Amino acid sequence: MAGVPRVILVAAATANTGSSVVRALAACGGVAVRAMVRKLDDERVQELATLPGVTLVQGDFDDAASVAVALRGVDRALLVSAAFAYEQFEREASFIVEAASAGISVVRIATATALTMPGTRSHYGRTHHGIEAFAVARGYPVVNIRPDFYLTNAFFAAEEISGVGQITYPSKGDRAGAGKQTHMVDPRDVASAAATILMLPTDQFAVFLAARNIEVHGPAAVSFEEQARRFGADALERTRSWQASNSSRAVVRSILPYCPTHTSTLGCLVA
Repeated sequence: MAGVPRVILVAAATANTGSSVVRALAACGGVAVRAMVRKLDDERVQELATLPGVTLVQGDFDDAASVAVALRGVDRALLVSAAFAYEQFEREASFIVEAASAGISVVRIATATALTMPGTRSHYGRTHHGIEAFAVARGYPVVNIRPDFYLTNAFFAAEEISGVGQITYPSKGDRAGAGKQTHMVDPRDVASAAATILMLPTDQFAVFLAARNIEVHGPAAVSFEEQARRFGADALERTRSWQASNSSRAVVRSILPYCPTHTSTLGCLVA
């Protein structure tokens, strides 16, 4: 097919979703994958180096020259950087500018639509909104994948669950949102969607560039209280209120015919 990418950069490959995208692209085959890491001897990425078609390249978001070298000869790029980092906006904006100057489109892992807003007091939400707005204002070719709440985020609460039998999330300090539901999703399913979009031929990829924001949801709506009960926790002290949107499901539907295999989460987007 015309315009199918030959070389894709995944930056950074040490990220949870980033490493899963590397594996998904390697499994698809037919494309050379560059996995950008800060340290080539990082133990977390040695397994990735053994995958077919994958090459480790050294690069640091804080070093523009190294990013430019990593992008050289690349057709498309996956961007995901450390969440909650104070430098996240500058790192991702600089990467997008560098990629655009080389004529490279970027697929970035964003955050949930419910968190992406300019007026929030959350630095995390403002940062993601700012990155998206920056790309729009400058006309840079960027597709934002907005996953719903990651199921695996609960792993960070493993010690609390084991010790006191509860999961604590930041919120306004009450239980108003404890029963609200969200379509929790596995990061590997998000990676599968990203890899599928990255591999599309030019005309089909253009559909996603035009849509810009693509939401990836899990197969069922689950509340934090329900999740806690399944983990055996007694209660949620504080939880965050979420909302789900169906606005981009019709757009996501169009990638399914081009992906050889689909995970359960991605498949449920068209149910």
